[in-house]
Amino acid sequence: MKINEQIIGEGRAFIIAEAGLNHNGDFDTALVLIKKARECGADAVKFQTLNAEKLISPDTPAYKKSSGKSQSQFERFQKLEFSRDQWGQLSQASDKEGICFMSTPFDKESVDLLDPLVEVYKVSSGDITNYILLRHIASKGKKVIVSTGASDVDEIDKVLDIFDHGQVVLLHCVSLYPTPVDKVNLLSIKFLKDRYKCPVGYSDHTIGSDISLAAAIMGADIIEKHFTLSKDQEGGDHALSADPDELKGLINAIRKIETSIGDYNKSIIEEERAVRKLIRRGLAAGTHMSIGHSLLEKDLVPLRPLKGIPVECAGEFIGMKLVKDIHEGEILNETHFGD
Repeated sequence: MKINEQIIGEGRAFIIAEAGLNHNGDFDTALVLIKKARECGADAVKFQTLNAEKLISPDTPAYKKSSGKSQSQFERFQKLEFSRDQWGQLSQASDKEGICFMSTPFDKESVDLLDPLVEVYKVSSGDITNYILLRHIASKGKKVIVSTGASDVDEIDKVLDIFDHGQVVLLHCVSLYPTPVDKVNLLSIKFLKDRYKCPVGYSDHTIGSDISLAAAIMGADIIEKHFTLSKDQEGGDHALSADPDELKGLINAIRKIETSIGDYNKSIIEEERAVRKLIRRGLAAGTHMSIGHSLLEKDLVPLRPLKGIPVECAGEFIGMKLVKDIHEGEILNETHFGD
């Protein structure tokens, strides 16, 4: 599978800067988030496209972590909506910056709005059982990234029944905001890969970059990290998000680590060949030995650098008789034992 011309699952993690709703409803801030995500080296910037009336009950109380400026979640989400024209502008701005534009739709109308703007849809963990929404997304025939927070394998199995298997990427995540590091369970990445035979990534809700970095080392094909211009802002996901400096550092570290992964084998690299002779050992005489002496293991001292007979060949010469005298410390070679 390719996203934005990058093959997913072949050693280079596709990194998504999850801007989400961290624009706080300000369109200019959303534009800056796109620019900063690209400057940090992210492959994609992702938002959330919603209509409060089709997402949440009007009388739902505000989250405790909310800034308190809204009386309810409904009012908060209303303030985070963008118009169709604005979404088009954000997609165009992403294209201009050279970064892949993504968004998570939360209703059918948002799916339709995004259809001409995105190459791939993102499904949030909360909608993994929203088969009405999932089937509508599937009808578009596009690639889809599915977060799996707070779900089990039976629920994930049903998702794979809806979408073309070759068009799906699963993201392991834990739906705790923030997620304590001892609840992350990164081995789920390998489990999901083995079970579903598809690309698997990681959506990080922990504070800091360490766990995203560990996920990349463990082979996550996509890393999604929440992204904000400043973690000091109230409400939303700002506190658990990476700011530009942190995201840039994370991406640079992942790219550095990826160069160290190498191939699935064990062989000598060309640059090691000169070092081998310096660190390997050859056989030297540990004592003076006269002609006719039958060589014993106790007569030998393996010394660096490798000269003469390699130490691993000692067994081939034990018991052989010397054809010449040899002095203590002298390097042994085949001429000491005749032609």
